[in-house]
Amino acid sequence: MNYIPGPHGDWESIEPTEAGLDREKLALATNFALGAETHWPRDLSEANNVPGLTDIEPPPWNKPLGIFKPRGSPNGVVVKGGKLLTYWGDPERVDMTFSIAKSYLSVLAGLAVKDGLITDLDAPVGDSVPGPHFAGDHNGRISWRHMLQMNSEWRGEIFGKDDQVDHYRQIGPGADNSRKGQLRKVGPPGSHYEYNDVRVNALAYALLMRFGRPLPEVLRARIMDPIGASDDWRWEGYSTSWIEMAGRRVQSVTGGGHWGGGSCSPRWAYLFVQNPGFASRAASWRPTSETGFGSADEVESHLRGLVGLCEYGDTGLYEDVVLGHPGGLGCDIDIADARVCSAEVFA
Repeated sequence: MNYIPGPHGDWESIEPTEAGLDREKLALATNFALGAETHWPRDLSEANNVPGLTDIEPPPWNKPLGIFKPRGSPNGVVVKGGKLLTYWGDPERVDMTFSIAKSYLSVLAGLAVKDGLITDLDAPVGDSVPGPHFAGDHNGRISWRHMLQMNSEWRGEIFGKDDQVDHYRQIGPGADNSRKGQLRKVGPPGSHYEYNDVRVNALAYALLMRFGRPLPEVLRARIMDPIGASDDWRWEGYSTSWIEMAGRRVQSVTGGGHWGGGSCSPRWAYLFVQNPGFASRAASWRPTSETGFGSADEVESHLRGLVGLCEYGDTGLYEDVVLGHPGGLGCDIDIADARVCSAEVFA
């Protein structure tokens, strides 16, 4: 079994040569990472837009609704077998990493299945989530699986953003977003994949309704604290996403930082990139009552089924990818069985 680090900064390190890596080549790789900083401005709130997203969206859809935290310099770590080989920059800094929050939602969906809050992924979301967002002839037929696979074709507005803003959106190298935001006739649920942040926010709202308490609280208690994550990680929503729940004012969080919000934790990246699969890591760190799982095998049986299901579903691509896209997680590069986790990748 891979080494499992202790809480917070207690992380054992080894020399690159002990891991079978060339020290000079590793230094070249880290220097390359330092010199390959994203062209995005460090303070998006000052720029008042997200390049490639809000800068091509017409008003009022381009209006930021959440916090944009200024980021630091490029940073990252290289681990092998769980042990630290090298790092650059300040990996302890909490920076926005945008769509990594989609992986939070994937794991929370898995916890909801484990807890019996979601009894059937193919059941309509509206069967257990009251209100207008998952009601009607169209949205009322959308299942949890559709929402997780990003092929729901959900239509509507939530927290001030209409799903039309991400119609025709493309991601990845060579993406053509010249038609982004043009109204597209939607098909039946499950008929068309689209990377649509408004729909992901609707999924976050649905999960909030099932857990009955803020999702960051659930994530902290069930995953982050047991794996020894830092105390200062944050997961934010919008100024418009506050709701009343059981006499308490709570915020529905987002699945990324498209219009502000979002979060990051270095250990979250580690949770995903280690084999034999991300799902067993939380139970390996702190099994039983803290995570709600009795063993790593139990985590695998309840959560791993959602890994690869989310977004890429039936395509057979990226077995270990969760809801979101590889750039969103942005931290898994295999170099001679070592893992490079970089907080510099945005999505």
